[in-house]
Amino acid sequence: KEQVFFNPSNFANPEAKMKVNIVCEERNVNAISHLLPQYNGSGMVDIGAVKPVEKAQIDFEDPIGLGNQTLVLSDLILKAGEVFPNGKIRQEDYVSEDASKKAFSLFRAVFGLMFTHLRKQWGTQDYIRHDEVADATEQLVNGVYDIRDEKGPIKFIMIRGSYIHPGFERERVGDITIKKK
Repeated sequence: KEQVFFNPSNFANPEAKMKVNIVCEERNVNAISHLLPQYNGSGMVDIGAVKPVEKAQIDFEDPIGLGNQTLVLSDLILKAGEVFPNGKIRQEDYVSEDASKKAFSLFRAVFGLMFTHLRKQWGTQDYIRHDEVADATEQLVNGVYDIRDEKGPIKFIMIRGSYIHPGFERERVGDITIKKK
């Protein structure tokens, strides 16, 4: 049975403050600070202000929550010749944000939700069926979304190796456009 730790009714004094150590996969506390409305970076929160969060469920109709919108992901390139504050000049173009990595972060989340869903369906804590989860994630993403770049349609795949991670069937060219089919 799961228990929600931050439920104020679990504490004798819900008005108390509590030291909270926040750990996040992205290593960015601000990414989850909305879960703790009173969080100010000090690590102290009001117990009564914390709201329990239910685990996310996978939406098989729209797993990344795109709706009717079209998502366009582009590289952010810092051009050569830019002058740094210390007076040095950038010698070559630098890709500061990669469109593929942005897309992969969305699809990695789908893989995680699919993993949780299938483990519940299997009725086990089985962690060794990664290939089945990867296959189901590929089917879901490619079945729901139209993914394109400048060359045309591009298929999403889960790359298997020493670990499973998101990828495309071919090298991406230009911007990535994602919309529901």
